[in-house]
Amino acid sequence: MFWITHTSFNNLYVLLRKNSDMGKIEGKYFLRGNDLREDYEFDNSFLSKGNNFYEVVRIKDSVVLFLEDHLNRLEESARKSNLRPFVTAAEMKKLLFRLIRANKMTSGNLKFVFHFGTGEWEKTFMAYPVPYYYPEAEVYLKGVKTEIFRFDRPNPSVKNWFATYKAEIAVIKEEKHLYELILESENGTITEGSQSNLFVIKNNIVYTAPKDLVLEGITRKKIFAVCEGNGISLQEKVYKRDFLLSADAVFLSGTSAKILPVSGIGDASINPSHPLIDKLTALYEEVINDYISIHKNEF
Repeated sequence: MFWITHTSFNNLYVLLRKNSDMGKIEGKYFLRGNDLREDYEFDNSFLSKGNNFYEVVRIKDSVVLFLEDHLNRLEESARKSNLRPFVTAAEMKKLLFRLIRANKMTSGNLKFVFHFGTGEWEKTFMAYPVPYYYPEAEVYLKGVKTEIFRFDRPNPSVKNWFATYKAEIAVIKEEKHLYELILESENGTITEGSQSNLFVIKNNIVYTAPKDLVLEGITRKKIFAVCEGNGISLQEKVYKRDFLLSADAVFLSGTSAKILPVSGIGDASINPSHPLIDKLTALYEEVINDYISIHKNEF
């Protein structure tokens, strides 16, 4: 188990730029407001200041997956923080499609941010292609290693950028060769992954933390719908590490990971193979393919 430590802000800023997508762009063009700019002008140092609400979307077969869900969540994150979005969902959609066309993107990840700050960066909207990792087929078979990390996310339902948190998470995962850190609150409640949602399977029932304790991921939302539509028992439950470590199977969900089995939590081994994971994976792929079929000519 890890505890978040206190490091000087300057050191954290260096770690953040080294160990995350901050400062990186995976394409020739980015957007700042309505302006399409070239990569040599790229500067997102504002992420270390003010309030930043962001989303990362996945592009597959030239379609932005579940874009409406991401746009709605971004607007809700700002509103829940008593800040008014200054770009509408319709405007953001047009801007994102313009950026995708400029970069000739058919796949990859795109990040877009509402920044509320002062001075030059006051009320800035920015969007840019970011580095991404999609697990290989072998990783889905073998599962991934994780570790428990003691951290209480403030306002878990708000997708906000916390520079300190991002930097330390990235460093720990790199040093320990971990795919993900599983968050445990001060009272011992297991909530979610640092960049993913967490699911536990026991006796053919899928469990996950209640929505008020986590950031409701878009993939999480689709898993709920898949379970409801296919007679799979899914329950929201407050649980602690004993329940987690005695699971029949554990998996993560996220934009890049989709549905990804866990093979280890610290020193504890977890079986990455379970029929329910296989079933959910197949059903979720159907959801993706159906969405692509409907939206393939959108831009």
